[in-house]
Amino acid sequence: MTRIINGRRSSEETHTFTMKLTALKEGAHTLGPITVEAGTMTYTTQPKRIVVRRTDVGSGLSGDRFIFADLQVEPRSLYVTQTYTATLTFSIRKVEIDGRIHNLDMLRQVLDLGSSQLSVFARGRAVRSEHWLSDSNRNRHRYEVFRVVQKIRAEEVGEIMVGPVFLKANYPTRLRRGFFGSIDVSRYREEFARADGILVTVKAPPQEGRPPSYNGAIGRFRMDVGARPTRVEQGEPITLTIAIRGTPLDGLAGPDLTGHPELASRFDFTKDEMVGDLEGNAKVFRRAVFPKQSGHQTIPPLIWSYFDPNLERFVVLESPPLDIVVDPRSDSGATLVLPGAATSETPETRLTLLSGGISPNFVDPDTVLADHSFKLTTPWFASMIASPLAWLAITLMASHRARIRSDGGFARRRRASRQARKRINHAVRSGDVPQQMSGLAGAITHYVSDRYGLG
Repeated sequence: MTRIINGRRSSEETHTFTMKLTALKEGAHTLGPITVEAGTMTYTTQPKRIVVRRTDVGSGLSGDRFIFADLQVEPRSLYVTQTYTATLTFSIRKVEIDGRIHNLDMLRQVLDLGSSQLSVFARGRAVRSEHWLSDSNRNRHRYEVFRVVQKIRAEEVGEIMVGPVFLKANYPTRLRRGFFGSIDVSRYREEFARADGILVTVKAPPQEGRPPSYNGAIGRFRMDVGARPTRVEQGEPITLTIAIRGTPLDGLAGPDLTGHPELASRFDFTKDEMVGDLEGNAKVFRRAVFPKQSGHQTIPPLIWSYFDPNLERFVVLESPPLDIVVDPRSDSGATLVLPGAATSETPETRLTLLSGGISPNFVDPDTVLADHSFKLTTPWFASMIASPLAWLAITLMASHRARIRSDGGFARRRRASRQARKRINHAVRSGDVPQQMSGLAGAITHYVSDRYGLG
């Protein structure tokens, strides 16, 4: 708020904080004092005395009440990262006036959601059904039943209070027909229902007996490890694939390869944490490893462990060793044989691949074989009798085509993006992961070579 009095301006800011509190015990309670610091000043509120009275919402038979609720949580004790299920069921008696049952929208016209406290069920979806109940006088009444189920993942160790749930209904006692023919509530009475909160205990796996390979997984799992290809030249990568199946997979971390000294002694690989991908019912981790020596090699067993909450013990999984063959690095230059009829009198002509650049000795066959000669074609003759604008358009088009024929670098740059997309699409369609990686790498290499005229 800003005030201007006699030319002097002053302003004031007000911050209002609102918090809903649910009383868990009846009796007199004191709220506060609350201290607030603003700059160098400290302000303290006066304490407030609150009296909580017990509301009789659960006495007698269910059929004697107009609204009642029930809260269930399973399980009530679990380990962190596990999921518990909370179910809220509440029933509202169908509105009956003068012996006639009226079909109202119970959630919109009867239940006062603004004054109700729904806890974790506020954004849940209610499934509706109906049933009959008898009151203490053996009179039968029809109820609308709403059931809301929430599955909640326990993210932190400790105790979690689910609920309580408090429902308020403006239960109609008189109806009237609205202007457009709808049925509106003209008089009602307040009815209440309450479901006490339920305490859920979230535990952490025990410290005792934890294996060195344990990194927080809780559930039941199995692990499969594979390597492709199984024969490479020294210096080329092998893709190590680790698939972990089970539940839950969210937040699951794969094996720590740096914790396998035998693997590190035989292979080079990056030491950063592996990020897995969800593929069906498995979480798959991949890492490229480079053999350090040639010959027959073995990828040593990988070890990964988890905690089984049903057995309440740690389980260690170990993969079998994988045999691979590493051929010595080839130092000979690659050769390109020109096609032709090679006879005993005519020796074959070979081109030796030399080093240098991102794409050494790169030659675009289309550019080499393109006809660079200039021809006076029909469009040039037509331009002599056309309008000046048409002559200009034809001239520009012909000049552009002539540049493509004469300037090989310009033609390569124009085709770079289109050719790269074709190579990427071809690599993606391949079902073999190493071939995909090789194809993508080749696409990038060719694109850079074409785009910047390298090689």
